[in-house]
Parts: sequence; structure tokens; C-alpha cells
Amino acid sequence: MQIDVTTEPAENTSASDLIIFAAERPNPIEGGTAQNLDQILENALMRLCKDGEITGKLGQCISVHTLDNSPPKRLLVAGLGPLEKIDLDRIRNVIAHAAREVRNRPSDSLAVALDENILAGFNQFQLSRTVTEGLLLGLYRFEHLRSVNNLPNNLTKAILHGEDIDALKSGRDQGAIIAEAVNYARDLANEPSNLLTPTEMAIRAEKLARETGLGFQVIEESEAAELGMGSYLGVAKGSHESAKFIVLSHKGGGDEPGLGLIGKGITFDTGGISLKPSASMTTMKQDMSGGGAVIAAIGALARLKVPINVTALVPTTENMPGGAAIK
Repeated sequence: MQIDVTTEPAENTSASDLIIFAAERPNPIEGGTAQNLDQILENALMRLCKDGEITGKLGQCISVHTLDNSPPKRLLVAGLGPLEKIDLDRIRNVIAHAAREVRNRPSDSLAVALDENILAGFNQFQLSRTVTEGLLLGLYRFEHLRSVNNLPNNLTKAILHGEDIDALKSGRDQGAIIAEAVNYARDLANEPSNLLTPTEMAIRAEKLARETGLGFQVIEESEAAELGMGSYLGVAKGSHESAKFIVLSHKGGGDEPGLGLIGKGITFDTGGISLKPSASMTTMKQDMSGGGAVIAAIGALARLKVPINVTALVPTTENMPGGAAIK
């Protein structure tokens, strides 16, 4: 998704749908873009408030058609709940929910108003980063293996309307790096285990390393044996797939001591000889989720140019039954 930022008034947005926020208070839409739009729409929003349709309650998303009386075709009034409970996590979750609502419509773009007075407790950088994260995380789908994709998704662009263009840009850029890293980890966890083997996981980690400037190394089984990694190699004994111990490094802190990240990379875990119950087997492709999260995290740290040293260790293998399995 393309995410643009602007200081143009949100009520003049070129997007087809505009998300505005409401709070659970006597006047849910007091101040900012919502109040400006209410005047343009001849108090239509206030009438909906008085009728109890727009309440500002957490999770409420009320769609209002502007009937060509303002540039956006539709408004989506997203409730944040009581003022004292609004925080960045809540804003992120509400935006994710609202974005999915917009995606289910014949819309190609959405805008978000960040000048509401109920958001005054947060700066423009925080809001831009949080909303960007909410959009990219909320609209995530794992769909590249679908032979026929019949899910609606015309939404390709978002516009964040705020007041400080530099803060909006830097917040968007940081939010995109963080959200894309989360979605990268999600993709790894969702990938079928017949495709995401230990070798394939190492290939993807190496590709990420090339893209981000990370150091990359794979400790093969022979070297792991020389290093005395008996427990790790014991898990791998029942599999026909070679184990790969992935090592990634980010050198951003000079000679300072570093941070270590370790993530489990079992690309499929049957339980070995002690087989897991069949009901649990379908999710065992996700036993590498810790490793995927660690790979994604160090990639994000590199893209963010965080000034610390970080080493990520991801022991990757399958845990399978068989004549060679450990017993």
C-alpha cells in the first residue's frame, strides 16, 4: 500500500473514504475535521450523535455517505471510547479495524484525519507511525498461494492528513518498517512447511541480509557437530531436510557490547517419536515463529539504523519421526 502524508485539510482529501475519530463524551465529534465536516454536511453528524447512532464507543464504526456534499464519498466515524483510555495501542487497533471496513467497499483509497482534538495528547510523529502500523497490520493477508483470489481488495492508497509534514513523513517511514517486519514474520509463520524448509528459511534470511546490510552465516550440520551442538542435532536426526543454524548480525554500535536475540526455528514439529495429537498437527508449521520473529526484528533494526550491535541466532530444523529419530 502506498501511504502519503499531507498538511492539506482532511475534509478536502482526494481519497474516496475518510476515517475520522470520535470519543465517548457528550459531543463525540467535538473539534477538528469532524466538526468542520459537520458544518459542510449541515449538521448531519451532530444529528446522528443526538439520535444515538454515533456514540464514540470503542470499536464503533459508523459509515456516513456525503452524497457529493464533500470531496470524500464516505466518512467512517471510528470510536475510541472514553478520552482517558485513549492510547497509541488503541488508536492502532481502531485504525486496523476501520481499514478492513473500508477494504470491503468499492474503495481504492482512504484518508485519516490526525488533527482531531481528542488526539491532542500525542504528537504528529507518534500518530503517523501508529496509524501507518495500524493500516499495514490491519490489512495484512496471506494470499500469494491462492490460485483464484476472490477476496475484495481495491484499496491501494492511504493519505494521512496532519499538521507537521516532517513529523508525518518520519513517523510514516518508521511505522512502515516496523509493520512490514511484523508482516514478514507473519508470512514465514503462515508458509506451508513443505515450502518453508530449513534450507528455504536460510535462503530467505540471506536475502534479507543482502537487502539490509546484515552479516549472515549458516552453521551446517558438520560444523555444528564440531561445536558440540548435540541437542540441536538430535532434534534434526529424524528429518531428511538438513538443519541450518542461521546467524545474523547488525553492527551499529561500534565496540559496545551487543544484544542477543534467539528464536526457535523448527519448521515442522511432529513431536518426533512422541507424536503430537492430530488436532495439534495443523499448527506445527508455526513452530518456527520465534525464529521468524527474530529474523524480522533484526531486519527492522538494520533498516531503522539502530545504533547498537545485535546478533540473532536461529537454530532451524525439522522434528520428524523415523528410523534415525533420536530415542
